[in-house]
Amino acid sequence: MESERKLNLIYFVLGLAAGVVSAKLEPSTAVVVAGVVYLTSFLSIRFLVKEKKKFSWLLANTLVTFLLVWAIAWVLISNSGWSY
Repeated sequence: MESERKLNLIYFVLGLAAGVVSAKLEPSTAVVVAGVVYLTSFLSIRFLVKEKKKFSWLLANTLVTFLLVWAIAWVLISNSGWSY
């Protein structure tokens, strides 16, 4: 249970960071950036999980968290007119 919380927190932060960066990019580039961030982190974290989780479980839970946070951050920041 503890590893699930840590993974969700990691992918929440990654999704938020990718959403902020994606807000300043073209939409097609933003999707590619989000995909690269997720795949890079997933491949590295997959080996660090001490519990033997199924690949499909790990992929489904982390992907949903990442995509939802990324999409919400991207839409809110890009439509607010906020500039960094």
